[in-house]
Amino acid sequence: MQSGYPFREGDLHGPCPQPPVSKVGPCSIAETNRTAASSIFLWFRWSLRMRPSPSIVPGIDPDNLVFEDYGRAGRAWAETDEDHTSLDAVTSDLLTGHYSRPLRVISFNTAEGWSRDVSEDVAHELRRRAVEQDRELPASVEPFVERYEGAIAEG
Repeated sequence: MQSGYPFREGDLHGPCPQPPVSKVGPCSIAETNRTAASSIFLWFRWSLRMRPSPSIVPGIDPDNLVFEDYGRAGRAWAETDEDHTSLDAVTSDLLTGHYSRPLRVISFNTAEGWSRDVSEDVAHELRRRAVEQDRELPASVEPFVERYEGAIAEG
């Protein structure tokens, strides 16, 4: 039995039939959908375009980033403002509880081509500042400090 399409019923080969176009207003539904899809695609493409970002080449001082455990979301480098990456700023943020579960602090200088783990130094500085300011370490930082002070004692 002929179905009106250029292929037999059940045949997987051949052109795909086009649905009938019904008119609504000045343009068809198919034209309206195509225009809407095109607009959405262009908006989406615009929203994902690369925005200008600051250079990662630092000045003379090294930059420092905190590697943090976000629980079920995983581990990642904490987002940090480019002007707030000095060792003093990172240490102060750790001491005030800015980070919830810090794992490591890395210092790097791309201009000179080096990086190193400064977690032990930061742990020592956190403990020193807490004693100097006669205050307790934040609960979020205590495991970090204990882990690296233990590494210092064992080493």
